[in-house]
Order: sequence, then structure tokens, then C-alpha cells
Amino acid sequence: MTHRDWPSLIRRFRQENDLTQSDLATFLGVSQKSVSRWERGADKPNEEIRRRLTLLLGEEKGRVLAGVWDFVRHAALPLALVDDRGHVLVASRSYPVRDPGEVSPHKPPTVLVVEDDEAVLKATQAVLRRWHCLPVGVEGGEAALRLLAEGGIEPRVAIVDFLLPGPLDGVDLARLLRERWPLISVLIVSGESTAERMYKIADSGLPFLAKPVDPEEMRLYLTPLLPLSP
Repeated sequence: MTHRDWPSLIRRFRQENDLTQSDLATFLGVSQKSVSRWERGADKPNEEIRRRLTLLLGEEKGRVLAGVWDFVRHAALPLALVDDRGHVLVASRSYPVRDPGEVSPHKPPTVLVVEDDEAVLKATQAVLRRWHCLPVGVEGGEAALRLLAEGGIEPRVAIVDFLLPGPLDGVDLARLLRERWPLISVLIVSGESTAERMYKIADSGLPFLAKPVDPEEMRLYLTPLLPLSP
């Protein structure tokens, strides 16, 4: 990408994913002023931020596909997407799937994101959509447990912030997830650096990424677990 490409690419990425400049800045760990200068062409990101932005911007088709999948899943009428072999890729609840084998194994994987910072939540979901995942976001541990207990989603991975509102922190939530839904892999993310909290994370044995999360590191963790698109 050349210098003149950045302003339009960053602005379009934000608009398509309903992100403010502050949202993107929070996720990248930079100031809102920096994002504003990039979009105006008054400055350009440094090499490290350019690398991370390249992963964030990704491919256009990922966002479009995820949007279509969501639309079909929540449609009030019987509706389905079918591949060229007749497999149902995704269907609304009222669609009459005749045989479990009729459903394609290639539907986008669901990823649960538990994050109380709205800016980080929105940006993380945007990245996951670019990778052809279906992110489902909640703001706390109790909300995540309720959602899973209702059976509306079957995530393969949960990305969980350590510091959450309510009685459960990220490690507490991860332990409950492993007890009740052992097939869900959990990744802890946190901007906390106090010794006590870092010890609790390390003692849990859970994989951990520090905020601001590097998209490449997140992708390295997710790749063995999910069929990510490039």
C-alpha cells in the first residue's frame, strides 16, 4: 500500500464496521489524533502500525460474507444459502432442514468475544468478520454464560478480556466455560499489568495476549482452531 492509499482505506474500514476514530485508536493503542492525521493524509502510520493495519483491513469479501450469513440466520421467513452440491451453508430457524447431513461443515465458525470496552469489542468483531468468522459479542461473564446456556450459539473459541464487570473476571469465566462447554477454546486478553493479575492469568495456563492486541498474534492463535480465510 502506498502513502496515498491509507486515508481512504482506513476511513472506509471504519465506516463499513461502524467504528469511530476513537474506536480504532483504542484497538491499535494510539491516539485519536493519530488516526485523524492518517485519514487526512497529514501523516502516515509507522511500520509496526502499518503491519497491523494491513491485517485489520484484510479483504473486503470477508465483511460481506459475514453480513449475508447474519442476515440469513436471523431472517423471519424460511431462508437458506446452499452451495453447488446442495449443502445448506446457513439457514434461518424456520428453514426445514431435512437431514443433519444436509448442513455443510464449511459454515463460518462462531467466535464469542467477551469484552466490556465497546471500542475494542467492535474492532475485534470487525477483524474476525474479515477472517470469515461470525463474532458474537457480550460485555460480561454472566451475559456470556446466559447466552451459551440458551443454546443459541455454539462457538469454537471465546476471546475473553480479563477485567470484566460483575463478580467474574476473565479467568473465572474461562474456568466455568471449560467445565460446562469443554469444546470451547479460550483466549485471555488484557491490558492489565499488575503482578497479582498477571500471576492469576499465568497460573491458569490459558493462552494470553496483551492489549493492544496484535492481529497477527491473534491470527496465529486462531489458525489451528478455525478455518480462517486469508
